[in-house]
Amino acid sequence: MGSGGSRSDDYPYSFITKFHWRWNSRDMGFRRERIRRMKRLDDCLTQVVKKFVPRYICGAVWGVFYADECWYGACGTTSRDSQLPMNRKTWFDLASLTKVIGTLPVILMATKRKLLSLDDTLSKFIPHLSGEIGSVTPRQLLSHTAGLPADFGPIEREDFLDANQLWDRISHLSPVRSSSPIAIYSDVGYFLLGILIETIAKDSFGHIVQHEISEPLGIPLLEHVDPFQESVAATRYCPVRQRIVRGEPQNLVSWIWKRACGHAGLFGTVDSVLNYGRWWLTRLNDPLFAETIHPVVPGRGLGWMLAGCDQLPLVEWPVDTFGHTGFTGTSLIIMPKKRIVGVLLTNRTHPFPNNPWIRQLRIAFYQTLLDYP
Repeated sequence: MGSGGSRSDDYPYSFITKFHWRWNSRDMGFRRERIRRMKRLDDCLTQVVKKFVPRYICGAVWGVFYADECWYGACGTTSRDSQLPMNRKTWFDLASLTKVIGTLPVILMATKRKLLSLDDTLSKFIPHLSGEIGSVTPRQLLSHTAGLPADFGPIEREDFLDANQLWDRISHLSPVRSSSPIAIYSDVGYFLLGILIETIAKDSFGHIVQHEISEPLGIPLLEHVDPFQESVAATRYCPVRQRIVRGEPQNLVSWIWKRACGHAGLFGTVDSVLNYGRWWLTRLNDPLFAETIHPVVPGRGLGWMLAGCDQLPLVEWPVDTFGHTGFTGTSLIIMPKKRIVGVLLTNRTHPFPNNPWIRQLRIAFYQTLLDYP
């Protein structure tokens, strides 16, 4: 078994059906063979990660659901100035995984409860969003086809924007219109989805995610983590805050907003992300959830990156593959037909964000997982 690898026999999550049967020698033989295969896979993944960690990337934690077993591994440290090792309980700033772990499922649940339609306009719920931006729909925002800009513009000083100025800037945006859908990956769009969720539920986005996702599924998700009490992966040096960021969102908009937003700001562990991915394997028989992995434009569904998306770390995925990545070095990949879920969490932006090695690590990690017999 690779360094840090560990098997999980625990199934504490409410969405996993428990089966009980009397073990016989044949059952035990199958299980022993599965465990041997997982140990070999763990060795392969550990070797791959150690080519990059800690030389190019400070630390990494990974989890795999494969052959009906969960396996975990870790290497490296939580920061360059610390000897604290990464482990299964290390908290990570999930960055854009917030979009698919928080925003997407809450929007789908609201749709199933008929609190909104994916084709409603934003102005129906947020009247002061008038003009062109008020005419965009949740469906367009989920698929990044609303024509909104990628981000919020440069934020160079702490006094550059406060929450009111930020909202004023967003409310005066004019979407780019085209005759056919074009995907422009947009943090702004998911920020607006977070505002839509808060408006409908009359609560903060973080509290809603706790109530609708974290608590029912038994997966830990937080808006901030005390770095003195918990193992937390450090992220970048922030020139606005003039410090290394630990336990608070790296994303400046979430930090200015002082809470998790629809596009970023949630924290989780490898268990959080892996078991969320496993939950999706159980949800794809629901037509609304299944719709999210049908292409709206090439490589993009509703929320999810699909096979062929240039932001996924491989070119030749199984056609049913979907997943997402996060700027801080996080990623989640789900392969339904193979019943494989892969999670790789790193702090690749620590201490500086321009680290090109994350793409090579992701390619090597997920290619090893995909190619394993």
